[in-house]
Amino acid sequence: MIPLGLVVILSYFVGSFPTSIVITKIARGIDIRNHGSGNAGGTNVIRVLVPLVATNDQVDEGLDVLESALAAVGEKKGAVAQLV
Repeated sequence: MIPLGLVVILSYFVGSFPTSIVITKIARGIDIRNHGSGNAGGTNVIRVLVPLVATNDQVDEGLDVLESALAAVGEKKGAVAQLV
């Protein structure tokens, strides 16, 4: 079992990671803080990086992955319930 203090510390660092800055730097090579409202938040990212487009095939593939993941979780829960 992971100690609670370690979980809290790791959660703090993961939550403070500026994902929007990294994604916009990778996707468009820009610093999101210099565009739009100047905020690094998700709304500004959507405003600046429009259009966010996915083909039907990409959406179908993503849904297939999600369905597989949910099925795997359901199987694990079933196996744990049988052990109890």
